[in-house]
Amino acid sequence: MATSAERQKLKDEIKALPVSAAKPIDIPVRTFTQLAATIYERATRDANGLKKYNYDVAKIDRISLLIELLREASATYNDVQFDQPEMQKQFKKLREQAEWLLSEMLSAMDLAFAGDQNLQAKVAKIREGSSAADLIQDMSDAKVICDSNAALLKAINFDKTVTDKIPDISTQLSQLLAKATVDKSGQPDLRIERDKIYTVLKDMILELNRYGRHAFRDDQKHAAAYSIAYTPRKTKAAPVAPAA
Repeated sequence: MATSAERQKLKDEIKALPVSAAKPIDIPVRTFTQLAATIYERATRDANGLKKYNYDVAKIDRISLLIELLREASATYNDVQFDQPEMQKQFKKLREQAEWLLSEMLSAMDLAFAGDQNLQAKVAKIREGSSAADLIQDMSDAKVICDSNAALLKAINFDKTVTDKIPDISTQLSQLLAKATVDKSGQPDLRIERDKIYTVLKDMILELNRYGRHAFRDDQKHAAAYSIAYTPRKTKAAPVAPAA
């Protein structure tokens, strides 16, 4: 585990990078950190095999610290603030309830859809969100999938009252979110810090990806463990207003 001094040193190095070093985020941060963490765990076990091809295994520990810093910077950037403390408390309480409801639906769908790869893929897409706005959309998407596959969920005794609560809590969260006082576009430093960390980490993961695929090229399954392939989530088309 990195010491506080090593952590601060890395943060200072990243802060010193020019703004131009921050590349656009092309994979959702939560999804990317999960991919990076998986590759990191694989690399820790494969250190000797990677070292054989002159990969600097000291970078593996650096990757672990960068993952931690990216999660921290993303959480700070995505935080929602309000002028009124009472409204802040209300939002936090509603968000916790929403996260629990979504977790219940995802857990149930994991079990109920175990034999259907198409439905599993839909559930995986829902897990990509990280912001409050994502949470609202993810709850709605999960409810639609649950309602469309009610028979499968009934077979595992899923509590339908969970989905029944979604419309009301989504509406309340949306109304509160609209009153949030912090506009992150007005705090570019938070975004730039997050994007710099993302960029540095992604460059290191891409390098590890190249070494891993080469080092284990004779074992396709092993080499695939270093993949960072990502399929973007499809954006829903806006509803068309009915003709007058």
